Amino acid sequence: LAREGRKLRRLSLPRLQYVPRGHHPGTALCTDSNAYFRVAGVGSYQQPAKLARNNRRLGKKLAERHGTVALAVEPSNFRNLGRFFEIEASGWKGAGGTAIEQQDELGRAYISACRHEDSVSRGCVFTLYAASVPISAAFGLVYPGHVTLLKIAFDDRFGEFSPGSLLISEILDHCKAEDKAKLYLSTFPDWSHRWKPEAVDKFSVRLYADSAAGRIKLTLDALCDRVARLFRGLLSRLK
Repeated sequence: LAREGRKLRRLSLPRLQYVPRGHHPGTALCTDSNAYFRVAGVGSYQQPAKLARNNRRLGKKLAERHGTVALAVEPSNFRNLGRFFEIEASGWKGAGGTAIEQQDELGRAYISACRHEDSVSRGCVFTLYAASVPISAAFGLVYPGHVTLLKIAFDDRFGEFSPGSLLISEILDHCKAEDKAKLYLSTFPDWSHRWKPEAVDKFSVRLYADSAAGRIKLTLDALCDRVARLFRGLLSRLK
């Protein structure tokens, strides 16, 4: 984006900052955990029995009340992304003013993520419908061998049916049908632990503005990372 000459300001993503073209930013290589499901091959993923039963029960209950439940996988054009943004804003994020559609820079970042000419992936919106009503959705990047979900959202009005859980279950089935080897969540969110996914190290590069504020943030983030690594090390020893 900076190469294309856009003037970009701080983006509302955790500890991430874009810098205007021509600046020389500080950089930091960061390591984190990323949850993923091995969809195909030896040791392919199987939902925990209790979770699978619960998803079947809730899916049946949802269909009985609201109509046939089905997954739609569609290109991330403005119409489909707009629907995803609306679902994401339906809950507490919309009420708190932190939804994607309420932040211009963040919305443009999602649009740009799936439109870059050099990308080997294609952006997709995965939407779970009950009849014709969208109840949950995810924005993801589809690669030749895997899928990475960058954001998951659901309509709060359907919260009793665990629409996010039903969506993940349907996307896993879709990945199997499409012969994708893995499904990544791009982070390791707390809710994913009950799914019992595997973990892999994730490396990312953070950019910091060439300013006093940028240098201070770079120093603070580096300190936080060291503390987090120390904490994880202590936990692993206790286990």
